[in-house]
Amino acid sequence: MIFFLRSILSLVSGNIGTTLLSIVTFPIFLKKIGVEQFGNWSFIIAISGLLAIFLNPGIDTIINREVAAFRVKAKNLVQTAIGLRLSLLLLFHLLFVPLFVFFSDFNSTINQLFIYYLLPQTIIGILTYEGIFFASEFFLLGSILRFLNQSIFSIFIFFIVQSGDDILYAACGSLLGSFLSIIIGWYFLKKEGYSIIPNFNFKKQYNLLKTSINYALSSFFSMMYAHGGVIIAKFLLSPHDLGIFSAAKRFIEIILEFIRIIQKPYVPRITKLIEHKGDYLTYYRSLIRLVFMTAIPLIFLFYFNIKSIFLFLFDSSFLESSQTVKYILPNLLFGLTANIFSGALIVFKKSDKYLLTIIISSIISLFVYLIGGSFFGIYGFCLGLLAGEIGVSLISYFYSRKKLEFLFTLSKFYKYALDLVAVILASLVFKYISDISVHILLKIIISIILYFPLLILLIREDLKIFEEKI
Repeated sequence: MIFFLRSILSLVSGNIGTTLLSIVTFPIFLKKIGVEQFGNWSFIIAISGLLAIFLNPGIDTIINREVAAFRVKAKNLVQTAIGLRLSLLLLFHLLFVPLFVFFSDFNSTINQLFIYYLLPQTIIGILTYEGIFFASEFFLLGSILRFLNQSIFSIFIFFIVQSGDDILYAACGSLLGSFLSIIIGWYFLKKEGYSIIPNFNFKKQYNLLKTSINYALSSFFSMMYAHGGVIIAKFLLSPHDLGIFSAAKRFIEIILEFIRIIQKPYVPRITKLIEHKGDYLTYYRSLIRLVFMTAIPLIFLFYFNIKSIFLFLFDSSFLESSQTVKYILPNLLFGLTANIFSGALIVFKKSDKYLLTIIISSIISLFVYLIGGSFFGIYGFCLGLLAGEIGVSLISYFYSRKKLEFLFTLSKFYKYALDLVAVILASLVFKYISDISVHILLKIIISIILYFPLLILLIREDLKIFEEKI
């Protein structure tokens, strides 16, 4: 348990700071640039996700898996990946940039963000390092670099951006943060034996691309159910409603980014145990219990207090987004379960099943976006977000069920029953606290202080597995 808590502490030390900065920056950014400009910003971020898939087609998935299993022995594959990204970047600039310049009919803000933000971002993305860091269990340093990246962006938002006309300064802050964190990250990776020098052996690049193509397609469809809603909303919703939906979606993403840290200490160990035929199910059981007992209480905590939270972070003009958030709060659970079970398909090297899972879920999600968005507006898009994560969770579990067939056993039933009772009690306590007339921050702090000891008490035996050397 000590190793797990130390790993979590390393992650939390950076991620709490990063998340708090994101939470503080988000409302300030939104209030300064306005709802409509935030919609434009979200649209560009969604397009950035599409470009990232073209320039990094599933390569990171393979690199991270190999680094987790073999560490620095996978350094040659990392160099091949950098060379492949450079080749794809050259192809992108030759083919797609001229098409955008001559045929784009989007508004001037989007044109400017494309030229001054997206194009430089594609170059910086060649040297992405985060996956290698966490696969190598460099939790603390990775968290610190994420904090540095967010800090620089936040400084630009706090002191330079004053209105919607200054949105390009926000883009500059984002680029500068990414650039500095990559330089520092690769300095430490080089000390571990990795090299930044690209390998242009086209046979190796072809083999890597061929191996990663399923993951590339799955990344595309995954991006479509994650960000496709914003792209479709650009054409189906008014600029105001696009901004409201984007703000609610981003709020959930910030919270989800933070609670995903509970998964990170498990991933390298599960990958290594599977590679060496060890007892990985024990880790999966522990992870699923921890996710259940973290996500469900958080959903109720936010549900009971969401109006007060938005009044504290924003002002009364943004309460419409708080109602939208309520519809996508379940993604705090399904976003984690989708990550766990789709990740299982990756570590079990079932890339074809992983691809099929993401394609089916994405099609369902896009269908709900189009139909639901046309008839129910913002709430139809919320259903689309939920449909994607639920689809991934259920389908990926179905395809990995044989490897996980002893995951849920009757011998552990008493633990599951205790977990359920604890979650129900926590939810009732959160409801009671939400009705007390005190500041919203105090309500949240009291809720966490009351629940955290109970959580540790119930899972402490599970976390002892991290003391074992593998």
